[in-house]
This record gives sequence, structure tokens and C-alpha cells, in this order.
Amino acid sequence: MPRGKTLLLVEDEPTLQRILGSVLSDGGSLVDGVATAEQAMEHLERGGIDMVLCDKNLPAMSGIDLLA
Repeated sequence: MPRGKTLLLVEDEPTLQRILGSVLSDGGSLVDGVATAEQAMEHLERGGIDMVLCDKNLPAMSGIDLLA
């Protein structure tokens, strides 16, 4: 991913969110991490997100439903 792009990381497991966020940030991306589909939708509505990396199994709504 090109440097400076903003990535929304949707992961409900805190340890995995921290590790993935760190790796992606080290690669030059700006990472916004959230734990639920509802939080992700709020971020997406505000705009400024270039890419979404999403867990498939989230509480209350699947990652597949979120991305649809």
C-alpha cells in the first residue's frame, strides 16, 4: 500500500488489532482500528478511508455484511 494511505482495521480481538495495526503502520499506512461493524460504519461515513481490512467474524454483524 502506498505511504500515507488511511486504512480502517476492523478487528474485535484487541491483541490481533494491536499487532496488525503495528505491522501496517510500520509499512507507512495510517491505521484507524475499531472493534465493531457499527464503529466502522461511523468511520466510513466520515470519509477519508482509503482501504478497509475487516475480520469476517464480528459481534452483531459479520464483516461480509459490513463490506456489502
